[in-house]
Amino acid sequence: MEETSCEANYGANGEESESERRMSDYTALGEAEDERVAELDGLESYREVRDLRDEIAEDVKIADARREAELKARRLQYLRAARLAPRCNHVKPNGQRCGSPAMGREDFCYFHHLARMSVNSFPILEDRRALQVAFMRVCERLMSGTLTPSTAKVLLQALSMAESNGCYMEENEE
Repeated sequence: MEETSCEANYGANGEESESERRMSDYTALGEAEDERVAELDGLESYREVRDLRDEIAEDVKIADARREAELKARRLQYLRAARLAPRCNHVKPNGQRCGSPAMGREDFCYFHHLARMSVNSFPILEDRRALQVAFMRVCERLMSGTLTPSTAKVLLQALSMAESNGCYMEENEE
């Protein structure tokens, strides 16, 4: 089977679509198999025809395996590139970094970018420490007069619900 050069398979941008690659594989395979099919006229027994048929089937399997290996290699390259992508700079209350890929040229992942854009100075409620910090901030704002008692009551109820949900979630994780 004749191999084509890499440059002939790729377009101007250096990329080749999956359908183009499949077509070029099948075209190259088809040309080689056309020559083998022409051999059919010279075959004199059923056994020779069956052997040729089996060889052609094996060539098709090899072409499919090669294409699958190329696809897996490409996916592995994508995973390596993703592993090298910058990570979110958010540090959780327990001291661990987020670890999710950062968005574009941002310092944070999608979730923490949105969370930091919020108007309130509440921490992200990721664990019990964050709940405690949020509780203290509500108390500080209430004492400084920047929060009305009715708003503080609603926020404290929401924090209480978050704590209850957190306890329930921890029980289910164990």
